Amino acid sequence: MRRTPIVAQLGGMFFVAISFMLLLLGYVAYQYTTASDTYENLITHTSANMLLLTKAQDDMHTGIAELRGFMAYSISSYDQQARKEFADSTQELKVFVSGVKNPEVKTEAVKLEKMMNEYSLKMGQLLDAKKANDPAFNTLLVDGRNLSQQIDQQFEKTLDLEEKFLKISINELLQEQKNTKQIVVLLSVFIILLVSGLAFWYSKYMANRLHSVRNEMDAISRFDLTATNRLASVNDEIGDMTSAMTEMKNALRALVIHIRQNSESLAAASQELSATVEEQLRAAEVISNSIAEVASGSSLNTTNLTDMSHTIQELSASTEEMNANAFEVNGNTQNAVDEAWQGMYLLTQIVTQNETVADSMKSITKAANSLAQG
Repeated sequence: MRRTPIVAQLGGMFFVAISFMLLLLGYVAYQYTTASDTYENLITHTSANMLLLTKAQDDMHTGIAELRGFMAYSISSYDQQARKEFADSTQELKVFVSGVKNPEVKTEAVKLEKMMNEYSLKMGQLLDAKKANDPAFNTLLVDGRNLSQQIDQQFEKTLDLEEKFLKISINELLQEQKNTKQIVVLLSVFIILLVSGLAFWYSKYMANRLHSVRNEMDAISRFDLTATNRLASVNDEIGDMTSAMTEMKNALRALVIHIRQNSESLAAASQELSATVEEQLRAAEVISNSIAEVASGSSLNTTNLTDMSHTIQELSASTEEMNANAFEVNGNTQNAVDEAWQGMYLLTQIVTQNETVADSMKSITKAANSLAQG
């Protein structure tokens, strides 16, 4: 199983959260960059084109005013200024047509440019006719007046279309920004909920794992080794703790089984020892009775009997001590496993005492034989 430390798990969760936030930030940056470019285009081109169109119309009106001044006063400067204003208006319309993006506005602008070229040409002819007193002057004047009215109408129509296009563009941009704001809010809420849900799920997941570890440790502290061993689901620090507790439970189980087996063997040995001591006590009692009978008929062996009595007293004391030690060993081995070694030590003492008893028995037997012979 591939190891995934808790630090890596937390880092992955934060990486996901940061990735979503960066994605949202990138989307917002893209939308606002697009909106900025659109605003720049509107200001740089559409608004500038409207100003250029208005200036072309003003130049035409200025040219007409200069034309009227020339017709009234026949001053050549008015003639030159009128021609210049008409030429400027025509040039400005050419620039306007080249910068128009909207197809509908461009169509009307092309018409306006043609009409202005024709009007500029007719006004030049009108000025020439005025200078030459040409009879066609009146006809040219009427045609020019009608054409100027048509041009003014075309100017207004083109300007209205350009304003309409500007308003539509601004409204679309505002609506797009509104939609972007709504999308950003929705995405922000979604990301917050997603990150919060992810954090809640991970915290609950870690809490459940830690709760399981705590239950395992609590069971082990109460020496409850009956629970089923848990396998580590994730190779991380908590998984290491779970594996370590499983190994500890297995070791404790093996130790308990070993102690139980040794305790049973020790208890059986203690019972056998108790039976042996009881038999020795009965044998000592028989010997004591025999010695008493011998002593009642043998006054000459008082000294030997006294020695035998002391020996028997020592034997009784040793036997009683052996019996007490045997019962003490038996009780201690069954009550506490920790006192098993003390029981073994007592058993060693008992064995030594048994040897002492055996030696004493030999002495008593020898003394009894001496009494029998005496």
